[in-house]
Amino acid sequence: MKVEDLQPKGSGWRLRLHEKGGKHHVMPSHHALAEALHAYIAAAGIAEDRKGWLFRTSPRHSARC
Repeated sequence: MKVEDLQPKGSGWRLRLHEKGGKHHVMPSHHALAEALHAYIAAAGIAEDRKGWLFRTSPRHSARC
């Protein structure tokens, strides 16, 4: 998911999910989920990067297994 995949719709919000084969599925979001995602986006400081990934690795993440 990308940041832009959380979209307003009327008084609520909807999520656009990317499926296999390039298909998209748009579904309504529960208000608690939308609030949590907005809080996450604000805390992560990624609101301006609409084309960027919603869930990112930490800059200090090490790829060791």
